[in-house]
Amino acid sequence: MPRNKYPEKTVERILQTSYYLFTTRGYDNVSIQNIVDELGDITKGAIYHHFKSKDEILSAIFDKLCEEYSFTNMIKNHTGLNALEKIRASFKDAANDENIRKMNMETIPLIHNPHFFTQLVETVLKNISPQIEALIKEGNEDGSMRVDPKYTKEAAEVFGLLSKVWLLPTLIDNSMDGAFRKIDMLKVILDAIGIPLLDEEMTEVSKQYVRRFYIDE
Repeated sequence: MPRNKYPEKTVERILQTSYYLFTTRGYDNVSIQNIVDELGDITKGAIYHHFKSKDEILSAIFDKLCEEYSFTNMIKNHTGLNALEKIRASFKDAANDENIRKMNMETIPLIHNPHFFTQLVETVLKNISPQIEALIKEGNEDGSMRVDPKYTKEAAEVFGLLSKVWLLPTLIDNSMDGAFRKIDMLKVILDAIGIPLLDEEMTEVSKQYVRRFYIDE
């Protein structure tokens, strides 16, 4: 069998196709053979050459999305700001990014799948929280935050899990009013640990963003 000259393109196609199938059919309803059939010109052996399992494909999808929409990437164009202002700017950018909204709409139905939920939590703790912690430390230094230096890691994990998991519209209370109450409570929690992210403007930005998940446009 001839050697693949462009393995990175093969991996990209596998991830794109798997993402499409997972979000349209449901994770549990998709097999490796389904992915092979959808791709059309890539064998099952070729997929297993790059990924040991379907779970590993899901993990790679999360890693790719985190890289594309990382805090590091989203704040790089915001210069001259303190750490708290950088986080606020990145949240505003995310709220106005249709690609992020589309991704959220596609993946939210998967939240009750245990494989997806576990991977989401692991991704927050492994990839997102360290970026938040770096900004917290920067914020402590520039005076925009006042997190206890002994607990910057834990504060970052709380921030990441609450904002990326707990606030998801379909988790537990599937109502707009419930989502708004969570945002209000998130402000209380973040203020208490020294991250005053949700001022009046940011609270409204957050609620406007959440509202779009409940109102057909």
